[in-house]
Amino acid sequence: MTSFDNGGGAILDKADKALQKVSQLLTERETQLWQNRLEQVRQMPGASLKFRRIANAPDREQLYDYLAEIRYALVFAGIGFHPWVIFSDKKILTGVTRFLEFLKDQDNIRSETAHFYSKLLAN
Repeated sequence: MTSFDNGGGAILDKADKALQKVSQLLTERETQLWQNRLEQVRQMPGASLKFRRIANAPDREQLYDYLAEIRYALVFAGIGFHPWVIFSDKKILTGVTRFLEFLKDQDNIRSETAHFYSKLLAN
């Protein structure tokens, strides 16, 4: 079984339970990918709630919905926005979406995931 290997505490317990659910419902390759992403989101405020939802996902389809939230959180965090705030109000989300659409159309701006930058910094 896969688990997080550093430290202890309630957040790690919840992260481990979330990862156990991921490994039950997804392939080994997908589990490895999501282990890295869950580790990255572990430090974010509100991560505990996200881990609990993932751990209690009733099926693969619902799990993918919860994991999509994690993926978006990492993308927004990678560009400096707090993910839980963005999704707390539709007006905020609309504003951020418009801003990202603007950035997407700029030739001199490149967008990468938080995972890309964490690997870059690790090397």
